[in-house]
Amino acid sequence: MTRREGRWRSRFGVGLGVVLVAGVAGTLALRSGSPAGPALVALSGEAFHPARVVVTAGAGVTWLDDDRLGHTVTADDGSFDSDPRCRYGSDCMQRGDRFRFVFTQPGAVRYYCRLHGGPGGQGMSGEVVVRLR
Repeated sequence: MTRREGRWRSRFGVGLGVVLVAGVAGTLALRSGSPAGPALVALSGEAFHPARVVVTAGAGVTWLDDDRLGHTVTADDGSFDSDPRCRYGSDCMQRGDRFRFVFTQPGAVRYYCRLHGGPGGQGMSGEVVVRLR
């Protein structure tokens, strides 16, 4: 193989890798926007991952704390709170803890961490979109 062929193959390989990664990311983005069954949201880096999930009515969402910090999962409208007694990091979700809530009514429900966010999409916050079956 000549030096020129090596550079072309190297560039082509990198370009193909970027296209494949972009294609997979695009597919995942499309899937996250369509109605689904149960969803899993990770709490990490003072953020919810993914911040927006779409589920069908009757499906649950599970939040998994994967962070070194304490957190809550609190609905803007007060319909759920993972740890009502949580204050300043005590009695809060800790690494490995899970919280699950089943959504029965269609609509959008915003939520946040009371320690690192606030209602209305401030800081550590997210949204669950519930669609009819």
